[in-house]
Formats: sequence, C-alpha cells, structure tokens
Amino acid sequence: MLWILYLIFAIFDLAISFCTFLLYPINDYYGLNRLTTRYYPDVHLPPFLVSFANFDGVHYLRLAKEGYNWYDRAFFPLYPLLVHIFSPVFIFQYFWVGFVLSHVFFFGGIYFFYKYLQLIGKDKQTIVWTLLFLLFFPTSFFFNSAYTESLLFLLTSGMLYFLERKKIGYAAIFAFFSSLTRLAGVFTILILFTSLYGTKLSLLYQLNKKKLFLLLAPVLGLALYMIYSYIYTKDPLIFYHVQPDFGAHRSTHLILLPQVYFRYIKIFLTANHDFLYFISVMEFSLFTLVFGMLIYDLVKLWKKKEKGPASLLGLNLFSLCNIVVPTLTGTFSSIPRYALLSLSFFIRMAEIKNRYIKVVILVCSILLHIVFVFFFVRGFFVG
Repeated sequence: MLWILYLIFAIFDLAISFCTFLLYPINDYYGLNRLTTRYYPDVHLPPFLVSFANFDGVHYLRLAKEGYNWYDRAFFPLYPLLVHIFSPVFIFQYFWVGFVLSHVFFFGGIYFFYKYLQLIGKDKQTIVWTLLFLLFFPTSFFFNSAYTESLLFLLTSGMLYFLERKKIGYAAIFAFFSSLTRLAGVFTILILFTSLYGTKLSLLYQLNKKKLFLLLAPVLGLALYMIYSYIYTKDPLIFYHVQPDFGAHRSTHLILLPQVYFRYIKIFLTANHDFLYFISVMEFSLFTLVFGMLIYDLVKLWKKKEKGPASLLGLNLFSLCNIVVPTLTGTFSSIPRYALLSLSFFIRMAEIKNRYIKVVILVCSILLHIVFVFFFVRGFFVG
C-alpha cells in the first residue's frame, strides 16, 4: 500500500509540472537558468523536472558543490552534506543527487510514520486518511523537491518509531541529526521528554545517563552547528541573523503572533489583489487552520493525558513549535511549507468522524496542491 500511495503522489506532481510547461512558459526571475548552467551544464534536463530545485533548492545544491558563503549559513548543513557525499554516485550531477535523495528520504519517512501510527494503536482507516492528508497537502510537493522537508520528515518519523520500540540509542541518533537538518529539529526534545516522563515532572529525579543522552541529542546537534558557525564567522547565531537578507520582511527582533496577525489584516485591507495578495491569504489561512487544529488537538490530548502514548503530546508540542517559532520573525512566509512537519495536524484531521467532511477537505487540498505546484514550478514563491 505504501508503495502505491508514494508512486501516485510522485507521478501526480511530475504530471502537474509537465502539463504546466506545455501550457505556460517559465518565470525565470528566480534564476533557474543560472541553476541549470552552473550545477549540471552537461545534462539537458527538461524544465518541468529541474523546477523542483528552484528557490531554496538552488542554495542547497550550491552548498553541496561549493560549501558555505556568508548568506548561505541560514541553511543547516546535513542535507547539502549528504548531497555532496553521494554526488560521485551520480557523476557530480547535483540536481539528480538531491532529487533522488529527497524521494528516498520521503519514502523512508512514510514507512516509519506508518509503523509509528500502527504502534500507537491507530486503526487502518485512520492511518490511510492521515497519509492522504499529508501526501496531498497543498505544499507537499516540497517532499519531492531538493529541500530539507523529506529528510526532516524521515528523521522525525524514525525517532518516533524507535521511541515507541524503546530503542533509545537509535532515537537519539535520529534526534541528533534532525537538528542538523533544520532549526525545527531541536524541538524534537519535546517529543523525547514527554515520551520519557509524560507530564510528571516529579520523575525527573530518575534521570540517568542513558535518558540524559537521549534528551540532549537534538541540543547537541544544534550546538555542533553553532560551534562550527562561531569558528568561521564568530557568530554562533548566524543562521538567525542573516534571515532579513532573504527578504520576506523577516526581522531579527522577536515579533509576537498577535502582531503578525495585525500585519496580515493590514495587508488584506490595503494591498493590491495580485499574486502576492493570494500568497498572503494562503499563508494566513493555512497557518490559522493548522494552528487552530493543533490547539484543539492539544486540549483533547491534555484532557485524556493518562490514556494513549505520551509521544502524541510531545508530537503536538513539536508541531506547534514548528509553525509558531518561524512567525517570531514577523511573517507567515514559508508557513505553508513548514506546516508539513506539524504531523499532529494530519493525525487529528484523519480522526474527524464525518467521512464526507474529510472527503471535501481532501478534494480542496488536492485542488490547492495543483495550483501551488503550478506556480512553484513556474518560478513563483509559494512557500
């Protein structure tokens, strides 16, 4: 079943991209020509395929080939490092390395997530709906792209699986590498903590070396990148301080969520109704939907906190941090993409009891997915 779902998803996105380029030319403002001539000049790849490496994908492939410069330090190192390591296998054709690795990572993530859902007692119908909502979320095509989403999904799902199997050593390894993939990976400590102690802080006195190693694993991964950054830039937080250089009106001053909502409401009242307006509406709407569902999920989990696996509570807190922390820079930009790792959202959506409501939501999600792929592969920023 997993292979079938995965293949349908992968072929679906490629088909949308292929049809897009039959009908419309590419918007090359974001540098796909530069990408093709610089990273695989000897291979003539069709635009419908290479477009899955635009925007941040350009940075990841450049990192894999040339290493860090000042501004690229906003991107964490594990994904480009893996692309670099496997590049000889693909005769140093960096696009193919990133494209293939992302697909492999994503299928691995689906496998571990499926096994995790089985281990925590979810029935087959709930599991299928969870995967459908995840696979056809409006921005899930990032799993197929030269981005970190597939790798972080694999590491998070693998950690969840090994935690349920009580394989603490393996879970710690997955957690360590997750925080070398993206900043959100450090919040896996919330999953680790609740899996060990639930909500009983009084049990902290039972902390031993093995549990301490597990809890510190994601912190150590982030610390390693910060030490590396300090050695080469004298700024351990360079990944945060360079955020404004990437546009999207990001700030290095903390901006609270109500302020971000106020900014977007002001945009809706004053801005022109163009493509950027549409993206702002999507960012606002998807954040509100996911955030609202996660708060509902948190309340439900807290009320029955003595029942079910403690990792579900930790996964909810991780999911919340995953989408809320980026908003502290003052924008919902990229939230449609970041929401992919808020896995509690998809589980809770699958538990909606009315089947017709779920079908309607899934159909709407698929339609938005088609629209988002259409714009993304043409070179318009959608997440």
